[in-house]
Amino acid sequence: MSMLQKILEQMYVEPELLAQLDEEQKQVLFIKMREEQMKRWRQREEDLERQEKSKSAAKNGELKRRVQWLSGVDGNVWVWVMGDHPNDKSIEQILEDEAMLQARLLAEKELKTQEEALKNELSRQGAVVGENASTESASLPANSVQISLYEDANNFVAASPVINNSSTSTGPQPFPVTSLDDETRLLSKLRETPVAISVESMGRKPMTRPPPPPVPSKIKLRPVATKTNANSSTVDDDTLEKRQSEIYQSIKEAREKIAQEAEKEADKERQYWEEQERRSREAEAAIRKIAQNAREQHRQQSLRTSTSILPALQNASAHTSLRDAIKNLPRPPKPKSRQAIIEWFQRDELPRGTGLDPKTRLVAPWFHGIISREQSEALLKSRPTGSFLVRVSERIWGYTVSYVSIDGVCRHFLVERIPEGYQFLGTNQVVHDHLYDLICYHETAPITAKGNEILKTAVGQSANGGMCDYDDLMSASLNQVLRF
Repeated sequence: MSMLQKILEQMYVEPELLAQLDEEQKQVLFIKMREEQMKRWRQREEDLERQEKSKSAAKNGELKRRVQWLSGVDGNVWVWVMGDHPNDKSIEQILEDEAMLQARLLAEKELKTQEEALKNELSRQGAVVGENASTESASLPANSVQISLYEDANNFVAASPVINNSSTSTGPQPFPVTSLDDETRLLSKLRETPVAISVESMGRKPMTRPPPPPVPSKIKLRPVATKTNANSSTVDDDTLEKRQSEIYQSIKEAREKIAQEAEKEADKERQYWEEQERRSREAEAAIRKIAQNAREQHRQQSLRTSTSILPALQNASAHTSLRDAIKNLPRPPKPKSRQAIIEWFQRDELPRGTGLDPKTRLVAPWFHGIISREQSEALLKSRPTGSFLVRVSERIWGYTVSYVSIDGVCRHFLVERIPEGYQFLGTNQVVHDHLYDLICYHETAPITAKGNEILKTAVGQSANGGMCDYDDLMSASLNQVLRF
């Protein structure tokens, strides 16, 4: 296996080996590795696509279910939107019906539970009473039984002669009944003391009926609905409806309470976000105010009035205009000669990079040497509005910006060189650290508000045998400046 194949297989290059390769070999190796990556990626995509196709084919073979949509009269898919039909219930009606159904089910469940509990209690009480009755019947003698006077008084009275004539009777002998008064006294006597009567002497069969079970005092009986008792069924329906209405009212109250709590929470949330929004607006307003104050302060610090015009502003009277005062001022000191301007530029300006592009360290396309006003106007002749150039001034220690205005007239603006930087000669002018910054600033900001002069198109050198008008300024130390 070759070294290249090993690298492509592992997709890794040893740092020592990579350091021994030249740039061309590194580019070739990079291209080969990139081709190998693309090859592997395509292969993986093809494998994934085949797997997806096989899975979908197997799924379609196993599950043959299909979705069939109902079609309307117009042949399109039939769509029903809840609430559009006149017979559709509103959400309030649906919730009310749901609450009624829930209340009905709960009421039926409660009544059913109560009935089962009552039946279980009655069954338990009946079982206890049955056990007690069987125990008492077993303890009585076979030939006698305790009889209530109220149940068998007539039979007892009718059998009294037989009992009176019997000689084998062991119980108390009754009084002979001869008249109504005697019968009344007999009944009152029998009411006072229970009597044990011999069954054989009365000629009756023994009684085996147990006494009735006592009714529990803590159980409240209510009629139970049956198929054969219509009145009981009516009472149960009324009870069910009453309980259903009670449960529905409780559900309704609970829902109203939940809705009120949700509304309160929503109000709290809304008030919270309104407060947050108010604070955010106040913070943004404070930030904007701070930024505005900072910009205004920076502008006031950056704006300076030319030192040449300050005497005119200080000595101008109320009846003298600023323009007349400026005209009466003496001109700034003029350079003595062209050679003095060259020496000044090479000594003070060229080390600062004046006239050069700070990015490329080459001469800016708008920079010209010491040319006259007429030469600059000849260069700007027939140029569009916004064309400009910057030349070294012959009148002051500074520069002149020559500009083509909107009416085609060439205008000239003096740029002072002051210790703080560069600024146009005038009042309330922005001071810039470099001449290049001044030109870039006025590519968007007008020189004067009235003329709206925007520096748009830079006008460079004219073709005159390859010579530039700034050669005498930069030929001596241009190489030193470029190195700087």
